[in-house]
This record gives sequence, C-alpha cells and structure tokens, in this order.
Amino acid sequence: MATTSGYVYKLIFTTIRTGKGKIEWFKFPGMHEKNNIDVCCLILASMNSELQKQYENMDSAFDMINNLKAMFQEQARTERYNIVKAIFDCKMGDKDPVSPHVMKLISYFDNLERLDAGISQQLATDIILQSLPPVYKDFVLNYNLHDLQRSL
Repeated sequence: MATTSGYVYKLIFTTIRTGKGKIEWFKFPGMHEKNNIDVCCLILASMNSELQKQYENMDSAFDMINNLKAMFQEQARTERYNIVKAIFDCKMGDKDPVSPHVMKLISYFDNLERLDAGISQQLATDIILQSLPPVYKDFVLNYNLHDLQRSL
C-alpha cells in the first residue's frame, strides 16, 4: 500500500512541477479517500503559511493541484518569456570577454531546461554564434565551414 501511495505522491508533484501528467484516482480502487486526505496533508505541509491559509479549507487534493497548476504555470510562462527575451537581447560588445557572455547564455539555456522548455544543443550553439559581434565573423565562418561540434 505504501508503494501505491508513494506513486500517487510522486505523480502529483511531477504533475504540479511540470504541468504534464494526469492524475487518475480510479487506478487505485478503495484508496481514493485515504490518498485524498494524505495528499491534501502533504501538499499543505509543503506550502508556506500564506498558501496554507488559502488552501486549508479545500477538501480535494485534485482541486488543490489544479489551482496550483493554474497559478504556477502562468508564472512559469512569464518566466520563460522573460528568459527568451533576455536571450534574444543578449549581444556581446566588441571589447567584452567571450567567456562571461557565453556563461550568461548557458545559464539562460539551463533556466529554460528547468522550465521544461529546453532547446537543442545545436540551436543553443547557433544562438551563441549569432550573439557574437562582427569582429568574430571569421571565427563563426570557420566554425560553420568545418562543422565543428563543441558542447556547451
């Protein structure tokens, strides 16, 4: 029984974090009410006190999860938009060092990955090459002509 409950908890928190997955209580006959109470308590215990007050009178873990998903998915969408905007706005100056610039872009790519909106290695490399100033045009040309494959 603990394994089933553990699976339910993991499924719920994966669903909240990623917005993916579907919670289907009917897969666990006879456990719906017990799991509902357990999951409600677990969700409330993992919240800060402000959120606890907002959700403490909710009877259904399913309703809590749907509310949390709606609330946090909008925040994740806004954060994703801001990160993508920062990536497109990130242009290196002619006299700026390359390493900090590339590290900043890599941190943006990592943040997108954390939000389940990651991009491919090739696209990340293309974005970095596009962000370099014109003084690096020979390097970019050489990189593309020789099909150099470097990981970030």
